[in-house]
Amino acid sequence: MNLSRLFPEKWFSGYQGAMSVFGTLTTIASVISLVQHWGDIRLAAIPAAYLEYYRALLQGILGWISLPLGFRLPQWYLDLLAVNGVMAGAAVRAIKGSGFPQAKAFTRVLYASIPLLLSWLAAPFLIIWVHWFSRTSISDAERSNAEWRATIAADARVATAAVEKEMQENDGIVRRYREFIVVEKLFLAALFLVAIATFVFFVLNGLVKQ
Repeated sequence: MNLSRLFPEKWFSGYQGAMSVFGTLTTIASVISLVQHWGDIRLAAIPAAYLEYYRALLQGILGWISLPLGFRLPQWYLDLLAVNGVMAGAAVRAIKGSGFPQAKAFTRVLYASIPLLLSWLAAPFLIIWVHWFSRTSISDAERSNAEWRATIAADARVATAAVEKEMQENDGIVRRYREFIVVEKLFLAALFLVAIATFVFFVLNGLVKQ
């Protein structure tokens, strides 16, 4: 199977800008930190050192935000902020790439959801919303072009410049939204990877002698 035909490079380049390897690893580390914090789980030496490094890095990057107010941001908030930031960024890039009419409005909602720690809910919901719109748009565009082709086949004089332009626009809609649907699948696959990687982390940690 030729994967390059199924997943052209431009799809991966758009996805990498949204949820890169670094973003996925950050999300995995954040989820692990949250589970360990709330579950009060004791980690083996190496996993514990890895987690402490991640926490120190996150405090260094984001901890300064609260300094002017005279308090330190709790680790659980920073963990959730990292998760929400990656999810919102992935959803924003996917939605913008789809050309969805309300993409700008959705982008504002996603950015506002980050500090409120609601991107974990808003991002998947908006992705699903655009998915429904995309499927409907693809269906309508394909039906419109099929009708025009049948009409042109019966009477070639119908193929005016305006009709050809409309058919080209329909082809663009189909191409754009099909690309979005592929990016959407990668978005969901990355979220699944986070869950699996977190589970494996704790399983392997449990096998290590404390």
